[in-house]
Amino acid sequence: MKISALRLVLCALVASVLSLNAWAQSLPGQIKAAKITGEVLKLNADEAAAVAAAKAAAPGTAAPAPVGTVLKDGDVLTESDTVNTGKGASVVLVMMNGSTVNLGESSSLKIEEFQVDPFAEPEPGAKVDPDAEPSKSKTTLNLTYGEIVGNVKKMKPGSSYSVKTPVGAAGIRGTTFQLKYRPSGTGAAFFSLSTSTGAVTFEDRTGNPLPVIADKEIEVTVTVNDATGKVESVTIPEATAISPANKAAIETQVAKAVEAVAATTFTAPAAATTETKTEEKKEEPKKEETKTEEKKTEETKTETPATDTTKTTDTTKTTDTTKTTDAPAPKTDTPPAPQPKAPVPSLPVQTPIVLTPGAGG
Repeated sequence: MKISALRLVLCALVASVLSLNAWAQSLPGQIKAAKITGEVLKLNADEAAAVAAAKAAAPGTAAPAPVGTVLKDGDVLTESDTVNTGKGASVVLVMMNGSTVNLGESSSLKIEEFQVDPFAEPEPGAKVDPDAEPSKSKTTLNLTYGEIVGNVKKMKPGSSYSVKTPVGAAGIRGTTFQLKYRPSGTGAAFFSLSTSTGAVTFEDRTGNPLPVIADKEIEVTVTVNDATGKVESVTIPEATAISPANKAAIETQVAKAVEAVAATTFTAPAAATTETKTEEKKEEPKKEETKTEEKKTEETKTETPATDTTKTTDTTKTTDTTKTTDAPAPKTDTPPAPQPKAPVPSLPVQTPIVLTPGAGG
């Protein structure tokens, strides 16, 4: 039993490490606004928190005045941003991996997470699927109220895409879908999930999964606490055939999204950029070590002349003392030895200098 328990712990640890490594290269992805009609506002995390706090402090009262930055076509959104639309307003959110979200009127959608792996260049001769995302991604959206139509690219293994609602969460994989959550203000809210293509797995608040395949939908009215805005009870029915009206509405929104994608451009995140920066950081310590070695060499050069000068001066003094003390040498036929000259200040010993790159040219 102990061995089995240890194996389970080790397996869990390995799975955690692999999961962390899988997202180690991920970067926050860009999202751009397009096809804006009416007033659409972007709220950062602090602004959204302030609005939520105001509603919680005065439940059941009129909605606070709109806050945030007015969005324009081409504006960039990132993780933690919230998008609010007014009456008669709408916007298409184009993600850099090709997926889109059409946000309808009187809606509020938070971008909780949008991470993408660096885009890799396709192999020579490889067939590129225009309907598939270019790299692994992770997307988490939160529809507080309103409606969205999503057109999600075919996802790579390991990718995930989910939309949270007060009723439950929808897990998406390469799907065209519509989500609605409309509180009435009278203790009820209308909720629906329609799948046009692909498949969606909906999980209620207890975690029970319900598959909603292509051309199917679920519709339900739930009980809501108007003071807190929380869903109190809900029973999710079985999926039924999608209504022609919902099917047509989804197709119209998808056509609008396709136009938005064609008119939007992004700068793809490249793995090479990250690697280059890492290599540059590795080179910096090497440069510092080179400078330290050059400094040591210069100090050695400076110390060497001082030592030689001392030795020369000492020798000269000894020679002079000997000349003064000894008797004159007898005359012989041998030519006299050359007399030592007056001591000359010694110059620094010139050592060969080896030039290295960055050592002064």
